[in-house]
Amino acid sequence: MAGTWSTGGSLATARDEAFGCGTQTAGLVASGYDGGSVLTSSEEYDGSAYAAGGTVSTGRRRGNGGVCGTQTAGLIAAGAIAGDSSGYNTSEEYDGSAWAAGGTMSATRRASGYCGTQTAALNAGGFEGAGNLTSSDEYDGAAWAAGGSMATARRVLTGAGTQTDALMVGGVSASTTVESYNGTSFSSETAITTARTDAGGFGSGQADIVITTGDSTATTEQYNGTSWASETNITAERRAPASFGNATSGAIAGGRNTSDTRQTTTYEWDEPSTSIKTFNGNTYATTKTVNGTAIASVKTWNGVQ
Repeated sequence: MAGTWSTGGSLATARDEAFGCGTQTAGLVASGYDGGSVLTSSEEYDGSAYAAGGTVSTGRRRGNGGVCGTQTAGLIAAGAIAGDSSGYNTSEEYDGSAWAAGGTMSATRRASGYCGTQTAALNAGGFEGAGNLTSSDEYDGAAWAAGGSMATARRVLTGAGTQTDALMVGGVSASTTVESYNGTSFSSETAITTARTDAGGFGSGQADIVITTGDSTATTEQYNGTSWASETNITAERRAPASFGNATSGAIAGGRNTSDTRQTTTYEWDEPSTSIKTFNGNTYATTKTVNGTAIASVKTWNGVQ
């Protein structure tokens, strides 16, 4: 059954191209760009409002490529300087109050896709120097090491999942291309229906990932490991938002609107939780409510749900 979008709290500082970590009720938005300067601030989300988080050592933009870590064990890596003329190969770790230097990546990259945790992260693609990259880096919480290479070089792509169960979606110049990663190598997957760059995305693995909005679209699609299905459109188009959460309960924050203005709004995604029960050979779906609203009716058979 289709998920729903609702409006959440507002960031204190309008920003795009920021990094995202955590869950819908314990999220983190870090660094990014306000249209003139790269930001060093971070903001923590509790599901309704933001509070100031720690200050990153190195402000960086071009970081909106996925979700990595949690609010108390976050990770940001790569990204670009204010003028977007060069990128970084450094990373920083967050402990819920302060940022500290992490490992150094094998390649400098900006506008890359990423996912995973502070101790098991994946960062792939992006661009630097001669053009778009196919390479990836894996992090173990202490050091980065070269991972597998994508078949298609691209930047402004979106990552989701884990280090060993990931998707890399869209990007320039392969905006419907999807590749999965198993911890060793990339494989081609079913192309996403709507071309996407600078999209939001979240999910726990290849078989349950939501990709939404991006440049010139407000659509949402969900992947089940085999095919993409159209979902409810997001309330308003956003380009380069930060993402956090998972495919059942996720969020995007900030980004740019169609007038290229940085935003503060958070949009929350909720998908109804459905269980399947059988009685006398008949199968019935029971659906829970989301935010107090019934998403679908519950069928019964002689009083059994």
